[in-house]
Amino acid sequence: MGGPDAHLIVDDTGLLKKGDRPVGVAHQYCGQVGKNANCQVVVSLTLARDEVPVPVALRLFLPETWANDRKRCQRELDARARQSFLDLGPLPRSWRPQNPQSG
Repeated sequence: MGGPDAHLIVDDTGLLKKGDRPVGVAHQYCGQVGKNANCQVVVSLTLARDEVPVPVALRLFLPETWANDRKRCQRELDARARQSFLDLGPLPRSWRPQNPQSG
């Protein structure tokens, strides 16, 4: 699947939502409507070669307003979903290839 002509694609997708109870919902940019709106954002990592895309990872983007509100996170998130603010700029550290010799 890999090779010199393969591409790693990081993409975000906005999912319109009503209310503010669903995890990660905030007034933020939503590509689906081309402006700020109440939505969740999902970040995907896909390996593509020729016309064959292979999804590698999918994560819910947790806005700063959620990450900084401990009471809200404790109420709405399970322990596994609690994480700090995820910046869409660099590739998330947990998605980077691991060096097997680094332990």
